[in-house]
Parts: sequence; structure tokens; C-alpha cells
Amino acid sequence: MITTTFRNAVQSAERQLKQLRHDQVRIERQIQVLESFIESGKALAGAPARPGRRQASVRPRRPAKRAGRRSRKGGPSIADQVEQILKTAKKPLHLKEIMSQLATVRKLRGKAPALSVAGTLNRNTKRFKRVKPNTFAAV
Repeated sequence: MITTTFRNAVQSAERQLKQLRHDQVRIERQIQVLESFIESGKALAGAPARPGRRQASVRPRRPAKRAGRRSRKGGPSIADQVEQILKTAKKPLHLKEIMSQLATVRKLRGKAPALSVAGTLNRNTKRFKRVKPNTFAAV
């Protein structure tokens, strides 16, 4: 009788553990989705409130120059450096990883350098492919 009670308690504990592991996987997925959503929201925070309408103080954008464009100080552009990082990685990288590697090569200035890099990657569809939210690969 004691063995049956103990066996039932062990089986109950195993069921609870299985349920908790299932819940853990579900929660981890939700965390990833929310983190990605938050990063995307931060990247879009600088965008106009209504897409497609310009604010009065924003100047029209100049047409983008060809690949190999130099930065203002004469070095390679952000797009060139990010393309090199992605090609050496040989796999898609998340924006955080790109930023950490880019920081070792280039001094990042401004209030939100991640927004600048994300904008550059989203604009250059011929050079970069978005495979997941804030995750890019070289084309």
C-alpha cells in the first residue's frame, strides 16, 4: 500500500514536471517574440506617426548612391562594413550581434545608432535580406 501511494506520487510529480517543461518552452517563445517586438518598436520610434506622410521639418531624401559609397570622413560606409561582417559570419545575424561587431570596427555616434544601422539594412534590399525580425543576411 505504501509503495502504491509512493508510485502515484512519483507519477504525479512526473506529470507536473512534463507540464512545467512544456510551459517553459511556450514562455521562452513568448519572450523571444516580445523582445523582437520591443526592438522593432524602438527602431520605429524615430519614424513619423503616420506612415507615408512627411513631417514639415523633414527634408526630402537624396537618392542613394551606388554600393561602395564612402562615409563623410572617407572610410567605408556602414552598409559596406555590415556587409563584410555578414559575409564573414556566413549566416544571418541579429541586429544586436551586428551592432556589437560593428562597434569594434567603427565608432558609433548619435542617440540611436541601432536605428541608423537598421534603417540602412532595410533600405539596401539588394545587399541585405531580412530573414526574421531584426535579423539580416547578406545577399
